[in-house]
Amino acid sequence: MSKDSFGEYNMVLNAVGIAGLTSLTGLNNSLMQAVARGFMGTYRAVVPIAFGSSFLGSIGLLAMSGWYLADSQTQIAWGCLAAAALFPLAYGLTQWKSVVIGQERFHELLLHDGGSSVLTYGLVIASVFLWPGDYVFPLVATLLVPAIYNLVVTALKYREIPSDASVEHQNVRYGIRTTFYSGLGAIGSNLDRVLVFSFMSPAALALFVAASRIPDLLVGAIQDVSAVIAPRLAKHDSYTKRVDRIFTVMSMIYGIAIFAVAFLAIPWLVPFLFGDNYADAVPYAQALVCSVAIGNQANLRFRFIRSRIDELGFRDITLFTSAVRLAAFVALVPPFGITGAVVAIFIYRLALAGIVRIVIKRHYAAA
Repeated sequence: MSKDSFGEYNMVLNAVGIAGLTSLTGLNNSLMQAVARGFMGTYRAVVPIAFGSSFLGSIGLLAMSGWYLADSQTQIAWGCLAAAALFPLAYGLTQWKSVVIGQERFHELLLHDGGSSVLTYGLVIASVFLWPGDYVFPLVATLLVPAIYNLVVTALKYREIPSDASVEHQNVRYGIRTTFYSGLGAIGSNLDRVLVFSFMSPAALALFVAASRIPDLLVGAIQDVSAVIAPRLAKHDSYTKRVDRIFTVMSMIYGIAIFAVAFLAIPWLVPFLFGDNYADAVPYAQALVCSVAIGNQANLRFRFIRSRIDELGFRDITLFTSAVRLAAFVALVPPFGITGAVVAIFIYRLALAGIVRIVIKRHYAAA
């Protein structure tokens, strides 16, 4: 793809990411907790709620498609239309993952989620070669495979879990309420790209996405680690000093590895993955990789807080960090472009580390 096409492709994906809040993402975390505590029927209770709510996201994407069509930007309009059609299945039926995580059946998650990802991105790559310059087909592949996979696995889970299985109603209500807070986080995590696209250009967004790809993968890795330990954390009554020491050691080891990646791997890895015309993304990628080290321990601690039915702690952290992130992006991206976005992400990660530490000290036993 050209930089412009790649930028527009990612703009549609950012819109899908923001629309993701309509699938009531807070239910995923609360469902994992309920399953870990033995309330398997919670799955059957939350799926219809999240799936029905996700159609609101489709309406938003459909409106976006109409806006671009009226502006004669037909390819991005078709991309938004395809996203609107597939969104409920691709984003509204992901609760099966929370069941697998809650049961600590990670081999099953690897089989299902990994297989879906390999097939998805294999089709994306193939479509780029078959239809050069057209990003509607890659968008369809990005959403169609997860949509079909979610539908099949959801049907299997419905057969596996009895209709009379016990439901943790308190956790269902908690998940719905916390969706508002996590929704602000979803908006914030995509706002930087929207601002770069709007105030600069699609090509600038392409450069920023290239710089962000490896840092995003590193963030995802520590989130995967926290997801693995989440079911056990849900069974803990308190935040002990032993748990905090484990988090500290894990964060230090991962932080050292992150700095090594930033200065030894990034200078050749970004051009290798994206091409020499993305060489300007290297310093941004190095800075963003270093920023990941700041939030390691905060992410692990936040996972413990999320494993409680602690709406106040979750609210305080999410509202504060979302407000800081939104304000930093709005203030820094329009005048400073990609550099402003990178600085804003540093500010956000520092804010997350600070507020999580405060909540842990105030409401839990250690740290």
